[in-house]
Amino acid sequence: MRRLDNETVQGLGFKIAVPDIHTVVYSEECRRAQVEMEGGMSEGKVDWLVYATTLSAWESNDGPQTMTKEERNTVLKRISAALTVLDMPNRIAW
Repeated sequence: MRRLDNETVQGLGFKIAVPDIHTVVYSEECRRAQVEMEGGMSEGKVDWLVYATTLSAWESNDGPQTMTKEERNTVLKRISAALTVLDMPNRIAW
């Protein structure tokens, strides 16, 4: 993964952006998905909590599409890795 700027990371075939402190957007080809997050304090540092339950479907030009469990897990792992690249320590909340 490669950091493009302070809010965007690009991987092979996908891009992850953090447009604000409550949202992470994952996109690939013609579809995208969004997940909610929030920051909290842990040992004097901000620790970002990514809410896995808010990630449930793909958004595409053809309308919402079901996301498989495998796709969901892959997207969440990539989001966590991207946040780490952006120097945003994080945890996935199931």
